[in-house]
Amino acid sequence: EKGLLLRHYTQNIDMLERIAHLPGELLVEAHGSFNTGHCVDANCRQEYSHEWIRDEIYADRTPKCEKCNGLVKPDIVFFGEALPERFHQLVSKDFPDCDLLIVMGTSLAVQPFASLVGRVPPTTPRLLINREKAGQSDPLMALLGFGSGFNFEGEDNYRFNSDDDNTGN
Repeated sequence: EKGLLLRHYTQNIDMLERIAHLPGELLVEAHGSFNTGHCVDANCRQEYSHEWIRDEIYADRTPKCEKCNGLVKPDIVFFGEALPERFHQLVSKDFPDCDLLIVMGTSLAVQPFASLVGRVPPTTPRLLINREKAGQSDPLMALLGFGSGFNFEGEDNYRFNSDDDNTGN
């Protein structure tokens, strides 16, 4: 609404961000989404809406392309498949310009998402909203080019812990 969000990156495939009316241009669905599907036949690639796919499944039918009779697969990324090109293009564009990184509800255990914390400038504040620590800095991963992660124990860090009392102790 105020134009403050540069981009929202998600690993979720459930369309919750779309249901919340986040504009598509501000959304990067790194693992794809059920929002659309395509015919898997490389010569066809006909696009289908999530409503069409849902209706086929609820009618107990395998979604088949109306054009070529090939299978229709939701545009989600299965293990071993490449992430969407949009993810790679926008990470390179967005992360150097990020002035606040908010990380929520993730273990940050799987690459390449786990390395995104280290793709922002070193002076960019990083806010972790999570039930447990995630994405902790790993010197070996940093050497391999996977970013630096969160440094929870650094003496120059500043943070607020909800367990702290009002005196800052």
